[in-house]
Amino acid sequence: MVRTKANYVPRAYRKALASQAPRKVPGSSTFVTNSSSSSRKAENKHAGGNPVCVCPTPKWQQGIREFFRLSLKVLKKRTRYLKEQEAVAEEKQREKLVLCNLITEMMKTNRIYSSE
Repeated sequence: MVRTKANYVPRAYRKALASQAPRKVPGSSTFVTNSSSSSRKAENKHAGGNPVCVCPTPKWQQGIREFFRLSLKVLKKRTRYLKEQEAVAEEKQREKLVLCNLITEMMKTNRIYSSE
């Protein structure tokens, strides 16, 4: 189950923190010895775990940056495609204009014939 702010209980959280707090030792000398042992624990804290093995990258393998870069070929194809789409859109616009002009001319001629 996912915890949300609605599930948050401040008192329980404080109790958990209080139970994990370090205890004070009456003698200062024992406190110093305890702190030195805790510093050793901190040094050895990350001693284990998964070792890192750096291997050379094969020549055929592409880097992650290559997926985000656009090659020159792709850019040329993209610009050519966009220009073609613009040309097609302009041609359609011209066809619509011609059709509109023809329709208006036909309507004008029909009005002339029908009014006589």
